[in-house]
Amino acid sequence: MNIITNLKNPRHSVYKLSDVTRRVLPVPLARLLAIGNRTALPGYVDLPTYDGSGQACHPSTAVFNGTVYMACTPYPYGNEYYENPSLYLREPGSRRWRPVPGAFPLVRPRRLRFEHYSDPCLFPWGRRLVLLFRKCERRPEGTVDLLYTASSQNGADWTAPRLLAEGKGNGLISPAAAGGGLFCVEFEAGDTRIARYRLDDPGVLGERTPCGVSGLDQDFFVWHIDCATLPDGTVRGLFMLRKKSTPETVSRLSLFTWRPEERTWSRDRDLPMSEAEGKAVRYVYKSCFTEDPARVLCSACDRRGRYFLYEKQIEEDL
Repeated sequence: MNIITNLKNPRHSVYKLSDVTRRVLPVPLARLLAIGNRTALPGYVDLPTYDGSGQACHPSTAVFNGTVYMACTPYPYGNEYYENPSLYLREPGSRRWRPVPGAFPLVRPRRLRFEHYSDPCLFPWGRRLVLLFRKCERRPEGTVDLLYTASSQNGADWTAPRLLAEGKGNGLISPAAAGGGLFCVEFEAGDTRIARYRLDDPGVLGERTPCGVSGLDQDFFVWHIDCATLPDGTVRGLFMLRKKSTPETVSRLSLFTWRPEERTWSRDRDLPMSEAEGKAVRYVYKSCFTEDPARVLCSACDRRGRYFLYEKQIEEDL
């Protein structure tokens, strides 16, 4: 623990202490620490979280029965104990997210430090709203990724999560459903690749196909993704790219397009930070598209180690 750093950031030090002692902060204490603890950034999303911290990451949104839903995970100061998928809703045009009762969070780990949940992916499928999420489980033989699914016919009542797939190591990171398939990031030997699974039904993963990624700078790798199917059937990707071999996380957001005939993601361009973002954001994290093609919902870590969500405007032709 860096003593000097934590003396300058006492709220962070409380979470570090809970990490060392393997305990979760009581919600009243977390809410007390969260008072006034927000980032001043245009588009900041003031989000209630089940743990009381107000810090979150890994957003994923979907429109279902005329309502906008979001899944995300609390992530106070990067503490994975709290990283459990939670569901929210809001009316189109509103910026106020309300927790979905009974799915706030949807699941919690049974064995602290041996497992955690993350990487939610939310999408409509026929008359159902489907949530996929990843369980990272630590076993004697090593870490294993498990992909779970839950669904709802009304957005309020959710089925119990059930196992969809099991991968070796970090092989099912950042699931993103689009274009009749499920894209996942696979991490191995300090680098990543993307695989596409046929998705004939949200309860069954079909054939796996490796995906190429073109236009990617050699010193960056893909870490998190979000996908959206456009009206013409084109699949767009919002990728978090992370720089290799740096002690501190360095990242950027880039837009990609999926070309199924080539089985390749092609890089279109970066989404540069504004001056205000540059002052507030230490690094950008997993982000997602919204129902508005001119806006994306970003997650980021700020200069004090806090994780937060904010909306960002992009060109309308995307």
